[in-house]
Amino acid sequence: MKYNMLFIRKIVLASAVAVLALIYACQVVLGSKSSVKNFGCAKDFDRIQIQSQEKGLVELKKIDGAWKTGSKDVDETSSSDFVDAIKNIRCLGIVEKSSDEASLERYGLTPANRISVSVFSSDKVLFSFEIGKDAAEGSQSYVRIGDGKEIYLCASSLRETFSINEEDIIKEEKSE
Repeated sequence: MKYNMLFIRKIVLASAVAVLALIYACQVVLGSKSSVKNFGCAKDFDRIQIQSQEKGLVELKKIDGAWKTGSKDVDETSSSDFVDAIKNIRCLGIVEKSSDEASLERYGLTPANRISVSVFSSDKVLFSFEIGKDAAEGSQSYVRIGDGKEIYLCASSLRETFSINEEDIIKEEKSE
């Protein structure tokens, strides 16, 4: 009888170890999926519209390989910053799955606070996103991609890049 009880305990213990090992394996496999998502415009584009209530509308057009706003040339550093940011939006995860008024207010995505960026090829919209406020962690900001309801935490401060007016990005004339 004692031998039988000891055998049953060993089987129960071995079964428990096997179940725990299976749970651990599932957690390792499922937990290794990264929540980082990369968004951006992979296609070539020739026009960028940046709109905010604070700074107004800024429109950049690519003419003969150079970015211009109106008839003035855009500073090359600014234009390359815009293009890089548009092509590589790295989001660390979803912070909100709905876009109700309270969420938009919390993340700075109300019409009064957001910066809207649209990217075009000819007159066709290729990609758009909205930039909310900067996160408390530092150089991160909140973003909503296209018409989606999800609000993401972005790995860079897109607000710093796109909070501009025309005067900020015009190439300075060299005086002789």
